[in-house]
Amino acid sequence: MLEKKQYPQALVAPLADHIIADEDRFVDFMMREEFGVGEESERSPFIAMGLVMLAFVVGAVLPIIPFVFDMGGVQGLGIATALSLSGLFIAGSLKAVTAGLKPWKSGLEMMVLGALAAAITYGVGVLFGVAIA
Repeated sequence: MLEKKQYPQALVAPLADHIIADEDRFVDFMMREEFGVGEESERSPFIAMGLVMLAFVVGAVLPIIPFVFDMGGVQGLGIATALSLSGLFIAGSLKAVTAGLKPWKSGLEMMVLGALAAAITYGVGVLFGVAIA
């Protein structure tokens, strides 16, 4: 890893020895460099809980909006699908911004995975004869 990060060759072995000499330092290094996980943030767990709860509420409300306004059938299903996919894209993009990733890539990834999960769920409904036709 140190060589890939272009540390001078003369420093790689001594630095690696220094890192692995202390188990806590080694675990911290591996968590940051290998897995991209840092130390816990100073953010309040209650604020994090509130944000997650708000995200779930917004995500749950989006697909039912067309049906609240009595848009049933194919039109309502199409609008609900579009709202759901848009919400997934926005959520993925916001996640990327907070994690320092590419918003378009992360948004598209979450949208595609959500669509795939919906397709699988629909397929299971068809299999058991309870799918919306």
